[in-house]
Amino acid sequence: MAGLFSDNIIFDPTYNNMERAVKEAQLQSAVHSYNLANAAVPGFKPVQFYEELAIAKDKKAKKEEWLTPKEPRDPAYTKVDVQREIQALRDLAFRQKSLLRLMKIKESIEINIVRQGK
Repeated sequence: MAGLFSDNIIFDPTYNNMERAVKEAQLQSAVHSYNLANAAVPGFKPVQFYEELAIAKDKKAKKEEWLTPKEPRDPAYTKVDVQREIQALRDLAFRQKSLLRLMKIKESIEINIVRQGK
């Protein structure tokens, strides 16, 4: 009989995807927090999460290349929009809270299934 973990019953793709989404939301929150923290710095250009992520994932890009600040592709977004950053942080906090709650519910269901021996 195969083990519980080897069958991927508990940590199935759904659970793994939720965990990945929580981690991504944490990274996005860090980027928006960074933008807010540097909003008053003269000449600071805000970081756009998906732009930087694409650069970091590009296998051809050198490490120094993606660590160097880039011009945002959205020309209208050259200055920190405090309201936009705060709203993004609120949305991400809600997403994280929802995902964590779903993960907890899923774990509770699986614990009950194991306890009942089904």
